[in-house]
Amino acid sequence: VTGDFIGYWGFFPVDADWGLVPVWGYGTVVASNSPDIPVGERLYGFFPMASHVVLQPGKVTAGAFMDFAEHRRPLPGVYNRYVRTADDAPEIAAMGDERCLLFPLFATSYILSDYMEDNANFGATRVLIGSASSKTAFGLAHLLAKAPDRTLEIIGLTSPGNVAFTTGLGLYDRVITYDQIGALETGIPTALVDMSGSGAVIQAIDDHLGKDVVLSSIVGATHWDAKRHKGETQGARPTFFFAPAQFAKREQDWGPGVVMQRALEASARVAADA
Repeated sequence: VTGDFIGYWGFFPVDADWGLVPVWGYGTVVASNSPDIPVGERLYGFFPMASHVVLQPGKVTAGAFMDFAEHRRPLPGVYNRYVRTADDAPEIAAMGDERCLLFPLFATSYILSDYMEDNANFGATRVLIGSASSKTAFGLAHLLAKAPDRTLEIIGLTSPGNVAFTTGLGLYDRVITYDQIGALETGIPTALVDMSGSGAVIQAIDDHLGKDVVLSSIVGATHWDAKRHKGETQGARPTFFFAPAQFAKREQDWGPGVVMQRALEASARVAADA
């Protein structure tokens, strides 16, 4: 759905009408011309759905390297980084499946929570999380709910069929269905973090809350076949959240590798709880 918009088809291009879907996972080095990367080393990162891929290691450190393939240089650096797993902490090494399945989503949850903290929650005292049963959504709810200086009320928006599951997570202060948006209290500065991508959901929130919406961050498209929002809004303008941009900012703020380590640790905490 977002392969062209975000650029996912560009990582492993092929001369065909069909593309190679990229996934987060593990790969083992089977041949190497690099003195720094030995055969047999296990790597974690962005791989194609394929048996092999050729990488061009650069900026090699003890913990990671970047793929310097020419076609990947314009693409976001967070996707071009390969972690050398030999020195993984035991608790991380034991979570290989979770690292592939959940960590990339919970890393996005982490960087969303950091983005909000970095901007003093944009003045909001309440956050609405759309498609609240999705992993990135409840990962964000987990991090916000357990923040030591928590100030936000956390409300999950979901479909009727997911109310029981989402409530059972124990992370949201309230769970409401999309058709209950009109019953939300007005006059409260509200951040919308939407994983649904549904224009109708975004419009319903704006119609009801108007200028109370101080942040409208569009993260995902779980409602992948819904129409996107293209109209005017009274409140904050809906803006696509591009996680690599906040990762890049924190690389500058905190130094190389720090944000990735913090995202890894946060992902492990949320995955263990999940």
